[in-house]
Amino acid sequence: MDSASPFRACQALLVACSLAASGASASRSEVLVPEVTHAVSGSFTADDKLIAAWRYKRDVMLVDCAQRHYDLAKWCWVMTLRAQSTTELLLSLEVSLGRFRPAKTELEAVRKFNDENWKKPQKPPNPTLLRNYESRAKTARDQDERSHVELAQWAYAQKLTDEARAVYDLLLQRRGRSLETDADERLQLSSGVVPADISKTILASAIEINGKRYLRDDFLKHLPDVGAIFEVQSEALRVRSPISADLVSNLHALGTALCPLLEADLGGRPTQRMELFVFATRPTYEAFLDHAGLATFKSGSGVADRKTYTAVLCAEGADLNALVIHEIAHLYQYGVTRGVMPDWYAEGFAETYGGNGSFTWNGKELKVGADLSPQRLALLSDPAKLDSLETLFAASAPALWDQADKQVALRFYTESWALVRFFRKYAGPEPGARFARWESMCSGAALGAEALDLRARDPAASQALFKEVVASDLTDIERRFREYVASLK
Repeated sequence: MDSASPFRACQALLVACSLAASGASASRSEVLVPEVTHAVSGSFTADDKLIAAWRYKRDVMLVDCAQRHYDLAKWCWVMTLRAQSTTELLLSLEVSLGRFRPAKTELEAVRKFNDENWKKPQKPPNPTLLRNYESRAKTARDQDERSHVELAQWAYAQKLTDEARAVYDLLLQRRGRSLETDADERLQLSSGVVPADISKTILASAIEINGKRYLRDDFLKHLPDVGAIFEVQSEALRVRSPISADLVSNLHALGTALCPLLEADLGGRPTQRMELFVFATRPTYEAFLDHAGLATFKSGSGVADRKTYTAVLCAEGADLNALVIHEIAHLYQYGVTRGVMPDWYAEGFAETYGGNGSFTWNGKELKVGADLSPQRLALLSDPAKLDSLETLFAASAPALWDQADKQVALRFYTESWALVRFFRKYAGPEPGARFARWESMCSGAALGAEALDLRARDPAASQALFKEVVASDLTDIERRFREYVASLK
């Protein structure tokens, strides 16, 4: 990489970061954005000194974890795993609570597209290289857990019980698995056990599912009382529903069959497990969305939430298999890249897999990529009702579902599917290559993503880049796209 390449501008900060991780307090302020604290009046008491020691040890741990993901981001960039590199930069910010300066600087550099490699066509990542990355990412997360456990153990030994519990809570939230205890009812982590008194407090607020106890995470704390919950889980996907054991088993099999197809398309796979929850009735589905801050999506039957990495679905009146595939496609994309894409692209991509007629599933084999059903294509038969590309680009999917005429939303989804398909297969070599480059750049730079606000949905950056890279003049593209739509039967 040349001198303009990302990761070259932060070498001095990285030196400081290494010093801070080894305990050099003078350099810690160079790599962490200062924390806002209240001034202490008068002389320091013993408690004040203890809290100062806690903050120092915590900040050293934050630097250690942040640099771990920063170093992995640098390795990914060298290996041309762009989406994975930017994901690790964002993780570097997340684990440092948004305070790690090198990751902030590097993220800005990546999004300026100064590196010449952005202009080169990208080949799909080598599967062996992806497995190497996944192994490194798992190792980094395991090391993060050990660092947090060591901090919590120190805090507990100093009788800073609230601080220790906060760290244990954070670890258990990130793990997202059932709560496991030893014979003394102490919660178990891979790096140690949680003290008995803290374990007791955490377990008192746990929820039981299929005889297993779970921490009330950002999803479960909003879950209304739906009775018994069935679940099937694997490393890649967990499916839960109050409907039946057979349903969750069948949907888990469908989602599992979909994953390799998405991996081949997106050049990676999520480094955390996807979650799928299917409500039986619309009232319980809507009640959850109200409590979870997702009321915007109540007019539809499903939403893939970036914050909790959970797809929430309503089975009532839905083509459930299509809905599951559509929402898992969204989740999978979120897991590979944090980039915020325009709604027309996001929904067109998901309909490529889960649109009515685009797939077949016999319980064992899943085939995708076919045309949408004749009923859906009929929505595009009247040229006068087709949106212009400018209108399509500006549309909001949730707002369209709020309209009384649901055919308007279905037409948007169908036209979006057609446009993504057009660019990928029928636009011709040059426009197709520009479109693929745009996909790669949005994904690799995670355009629109915020490290600490995973629900950020501003697609302005990716849409602006689309006009710059793919379609500075829409006239010819719009003409050819309408010709393609007219050919669909």
